[in-house]
Amino acid sequence: MKYTVYVIYSETDDQYFRGYCRTRDFLTVLEHHSNGKDLLTSPGKPWKLIWKTEKEKEGRAKKLCKVMKNLTRERLMEFFDKYKEDLATDVPTKNK
Repeated sequence: MKYTVYVIYSETDDQYFRGYCRTRDFLTVLEHHSNGKDLLTSPGKPWKLIWKTEKEKEGRAKKLCKVMKNLTRERLMEFFDKYKEDLATDVPTKNK
C-alpha cells in the first residue's frame, strides 16, 4: 500500500499544514481539509495543495511528515526549492 505525504496552504491563515494518508484516500482527505470537515484545519479553509510525494511504506511517510512538521517556514521553503519536482503549484512565500 502506498502513502502520500502532502503540504497544503491556507491563504486565510497564512499557514502550512503537513500530513500523510493512504494514497487511495488522498483525494477524500484533501477534500475534507478544503471543505472544513477536518476540525484541525477547518478554520483555515480553503486549503490549496502545495506539495506531495508518495512513499511505499507507512513508516517512511510518517517519518518524512514528522521531519516536515518540525521545519521552520524558512526551512520549508528551502525544502520546496530542493524538491521542486513534487510541487503541485506556486509556493506562497509570505513571511509571518
